[in-house]
Amino acid sequence: MIDVDHGKLPLRVLVVNRGVFRVPPESSGGGAEKHGYYLANNLAALGHRVHFVTKTRSGSLYDSHVKVHAVPPRRGVIPPKTSFKGWVFKHVFGNILSLEISLRLILRERFRFNVIHCHSALTALFLSAIVGRKIPIVYTMHDSSPWIATYRGRVERWIRKAVYVGLEVPCLRHVDMVVAVSPALVTEAKRWKVSGTKVRYIPNGIEPNGSPSSVQSLARDVKQPLGLFVGQLVPRKGLDVLFEAITKLRNDDAKFLIVGEGPERGKLERLSQRVGITARVHFAGYVGQDRLDDYYSQASFFVYPSMAESFGFALFDAMSHGLPTVASDLKAYDGILRSGENSLLFEAGNSDELAIRMDELLQNPTLQSSLSNKGEMLVKQRFNWTEIASDVADTYFEVISERQHTPKNLPSEFSERSEPTISRITAQIAETIPAQSIYLLGSRAQHPSYGDDYDVVVVMKSALIPIYLHRIKTLAEELTTELGSKVVISPLPTFRIQRAKGNLFLMKNSRTAMLLRGQHVMKRMDTGNSDDISLDWYFSYYFFLLKELLAVFDTKRPQEKERIVLKISEGLEYLSTVSSPLIARIASDYAGKTRVLALKGIDWFETRNIMLALFAELMATTLQSEPNAIFKQVDTFLKRRKGKSQLKNFEYSALSFLKGELVRPDRIISRRLIIDRYRAALILLAAAPSINGVDSEMTSRAIQILKGCLSMTKSQSVQESWENLRSALFENWDTAQSLMGL
Repeated sequence: MIDVDHGKLPLRVLVVNRGVFRVPPESSGGGAEKHGYYLANNLAALGHRVHFVTKTRSGSLYDSHVKVHAVPPRRGVIPPKTSFKGWVFKHVFGNILSLEISLRLILRERFRFNVIHCHSALTALFLSAIVGRKIPIVYTMHDSSPWIATYRGRVERWIRKAVYVGLEVPCLRHVDMVVAVSPALVTEAKRWKVSGTKVRYIPNGIEPNGSPSSVQSLARDVKQPLGLFVGQLVPRKGLDVLFEAITKLRNDDAKFLIVGEGPERGKLERLSQRVGITARVHFAGYVGQDRLDDYYSQASFFVYPSMAESFGFALFDAMSHGLPTVASDLKAYDGILRSGENSLLFEAGNSDELAIRMDELLQNPTLQSSLSNKGEMLVKQRFNWTEIASDVADTYFEVISERQHTPKNLPSEFSERSEPTISRITAQIAETIPAQSIYLLGSRAQHPSYGDDYDVVVVMKSALIPIYLHRIKTLAEELTTELGSKVVISPLPTFRIQRAKGNLFLMKNSRTAMLLRGQHVMKRMDTGNSDDISLDWYFSYYFFLLKELLAVFDTKRPQEKERIVLKISEGLEYLSTVSSPLIARIASDYAGKTRVLALKGIDWFETRNIMLALFAELMATTLQSEPNAIFKQVDTFLKRRKGKSQLKNFEYSALSFLKGELVRPDRIISRRLIIDRYRAALILLAAAPSINGVDSEMTSRAIQILKGCLSMTKSQSVQESWENLRSALFENWDTAQSLMGL
């Protein structure tokens, strides 16, 4: 497991809101949207990089670390006359729009998110199915289960139960972690066979109220007490129960302010007329936060007769403003509210008991003061956004760690600087591509303090490697820039692991590769012996070493050249241990020559000459080419007999169409041909420079060989042509080499 903390590794988090209400939402409705808004800002305040998909409105304030991606259209309020079915459709379309924008963003950012946090079951379920293998998904339950809440309409009950079973339950089971905003929702998730290890109780937070509470004095001084309700005007909010209770109050002076809109407004207005309380009830509609704060300061108490809640954002918001509260005794408040201590609770739907509780509160100023103080204290202690955001971030780290199976047996000689770097590279690769295994290869794996480059091979189940090549290349470039060390990432499909026999590259690395993540698939493969290794693999290994040498041609750092020469020597020594006797003798001879060169002092041109002489001897021994004529050697190399590999040709053709800048399909259609042309051009490029300049004939010939493979711009001089071709060859080398499956 990788141990990380908030200060050392800021996360890239995608927070996806429902896309229904604009944030911060108007005074009523949008509890989930409020949660997402405050969570995004508070995660950013901890130093994490947050992308926030939401429906937003002017006046919204965001931390500098929050990047907002707006959900269209601009309209964010459900019209007052919208029926329950219309309300459902608006939520569905809002979630679909959020999902669409999220997917576009994930693709644009090349899957570089550490975690995605969804506040809608629909979005969470689809994202889990589409990108869940690459990025962990966290889902917050905001809606109460229809089995623990009371909904008035029969149709609404049926729809909610169907949606819960068909959407919510699969979502709970498929995401990586479930955050429940109340203890009752934790219990409900477990009841639906969700593992207790993947459910966390983290409540909603309440934005602190900046002004000191003045409710205690107002409650005593105002002759006409004012009860306040804030929320959507929908059947489950139980306002009809409140209106019936008002008619039963012994206190005839109390008035009530209803803040919010919804499809039930007309029905509730008619109900208030019918029961004779029109003069005592005022409908304020939607109001802004400033006006709502004024209402909180004017109110004597807050009443919340809701029949179903998962948290009850408005209730605890009222508590934060110092208002004593009267609320339905719902499952969502179990373990949080205690009647008579921090609130007065009544049986949901019981208007007689609600009237008794309101009279009890209005007649007892001491009780009002006590409920006010303890309610405020409850919110400050349990619903502090800073602590809640920190708990959510801890959950992210837990989920990410579960996804990472980094081995604990990293060599002890790894320096303190190397281990976090290796962990960082591993995590970034795992988040970007579907890796079955990640290996560290080369000198870094064998000598942790040796060199500043990281050669990483990713074993993938997918055979469609070309699709991931651009993403891999971009990630390698980003890691190189970020870490200040060269990072090279090569993909390797599992079908090549399965047919690994005779593969020199895999034979070597099955012994020396260090597993960073996933299954140790190289450990089980049969790599054959020296008799199984084809001639092509000897040349593959040789050209890999030559490319490394050419890369440091113009470096100003002597230690870089020394490192490459030692790498060549070690590589040839290894080749001498696994090759047929004839090639083993040649490899051993030239390993000794480079070792002597490393001891007496590194000279690039002398090393290059040794490598060219090695190529000539390999050609003369295996292909009977003339040993001292480089053009004839190159011609012989290009004309040597090729084995048929339809699968590799298919891979190359796919790459050709996906990345037209690498090669034009009408010019070259064989991946074997292009890689041989790369190698032949590499020999000529390596042979062309000298202390006195660049050989024009070799450079021109190299350009002719690769002109059908690379788009080359005309150069003014031979030196410029050589440099441009070298840059173009290196730029595309990893892409072409990946197809060869080194």
